This record gives sequence, structure tokens and C-alpha cells, in this order.
Amino acid sequence: MDAEISNLEDLHGYVMFAEAFPIAKIHVPYFSWPHRNEALVTKDPSGLNHTRGSA
Repeated sequence: MDAEISNLEDLHGYVMFAEAFPIAKIHVPYFSWPHRNEALVTKDPSGLNHTRGSA
């Protein structure tokens, strides 16, 4: 079982639920979502655009 798990293709896996349900092999489809915003936009809290080390 260890080799089966480590050799799984991308987006493939196993799912196990509680109770008496059997373990099942699954494939999750890939969804390409459009980018809406930048990941992280930082601002200088002082409102100044200076770099470190400058006088």
C-alpha cells in the first residue's frame, strides 16, 4: 500500500470515511480559475516611498 500511495499520479488519491465504508481510489479534476486579484499588495504605512538604508 505504501508504494501505491507514493506512486500516485497528480490529482489522484484515496479517500476513507468513517463507519463501514470501503477505501476508494479517487481522481479530482483540475479547474483553472481566472486570476481576479494580485496575491498580496503591501503599502508603506507612513505613505512615503523610501527604501531601507536610505537617509
